[in-house]
Amino acid sequence: MKKISFCLLLAVFLASSCATHGPFYVGIPYGAAVPYGEGRHPGIDFDISIGTPIIACSDGEIIYIGEPDAKERDGGGIFVEISHVRWRDVA
Repeated sequence: MKKISFCLLLAVFLASSCATHGPFYVGIPYGAAVPYGEGRHPGIDFDISIGTPIIACSDGEIIYIGEPDAKERDGGGIFVEISHVRWRDVA
């Protein structure tokens, strides 16, 4: 949990250094109850301008960029999904 918190803080710090239009609004934080269906929100929503650079908090693999697929992903808007951990890396 400490590693996740550190990565989130680092991501906000790095992203804010690239931002050109002020602070970011976080729509729904990670782990919050979702306003649709049941369960928890599995990501963080940043409301940023088109063209704002996105910097990952650590090395990772881009899994998906674009519009959400209604069958597999909830929510709306364009998003980037990055995998920072592979199952073999988790002990």
